Amino acid sequence: MTNAPTEDSEELLTFTEPNLGFSVGARGDDSLVVRIHPSLESVADRPGAGEEAPYNFYAYSVPLRVRREELLAAAQAWDEDTRPFPER
Repeated sequence: MTNAPTEDSEELLTFTEPNLGFSVGARGDDSLVVRIHPSLESVADRPGAGEEAPYNFYAYSVPLRVRREELLAAAQAWDEDTRPFPER
């Protein structure tokens, strides 16, 4: 398992509405561990969260092990579903 990503990490994917970020936790021959990083409102009400918790995009993560072909299929479906919308 790799270390948690930092703000400059190439393996971290965040969005304009950054309630979720994604990073690669581990790579295997046929699977990946994708970490889902909640932030802002997604962790603000977490029990024991301090004042800085909502703004620390890398403190918490939920690991999800997926097979490569499942991840590729999901990415292709996402691409097809978002094709009608303009790029921003």
